[in-house]
Amino acid sequence: MRFGNRMLSENRPIRRNLDEKKKQLKELRDVLEHMKPHTSLALKNSIRRRISELSTDILSSSQKRPDDSVKTSQHKIYALYAD
Repeated sequence: MRFGNRMLSENRPIRRNLDEKKKQLKELRDVLEHMKPHTSLALKNSIRRRISELSTDILSSSQKRPDDSVKTSQHKIYALYAD
């Protein structure tokens, strides 16, 4: 029986700041680079898709002006699911 409606085991989005996103991007590129040739194409495509999402997110957040009058802490939320 499940206790409550928000358990840690549920698929919940993970919030990351810019430094964590850069670290994850580096790790994903390393993983993709060191994959064996017999690794499934679906897994490779999933990692490539995630790399492109992170790259565009990092690029868009780095192009924002730091002198904005309204400072909001909006982070893009990703949910990690297997394809």
